[in-house]
Amino acid sequence: MDVLINVFVALHVIGIASLLGGFLTQMKAMGAGTARFSPRCCTER
Repeated sequence: MDVLINVFVALHVIGIASLLGGFLTQMKAMGAGTARFSPRCCTER
């Protein structure tokens, strides 16, 4: 059971690091003016 808990904690840490890295990369691209935004399907009616 401890192994399973450690695996889930590791996956959460990897996921949070991935989200943070993507956010920081996007912020850097926004500063350079090269950011890409995907349109949202739910706001276009």
